Amino acid sequence: ENDGPESAVTKLFASARRNGTQLTEYGACTRCLQAVPSEVQMR
Repeated sequence: ENDGPESAVTKLFASARRNGTQLTEYGACTRCLQAVPSEVQMR
């Protein structure tokens, strides 16, 4: 089950790097992703 979120994150980062122009959105996503690991650890 952990593969799902991790794969999605990997794709998100890859697409963000390719687009480059969406650095602002990339930064926002990075902040949101920082909260994800904590939620997974709580489970």
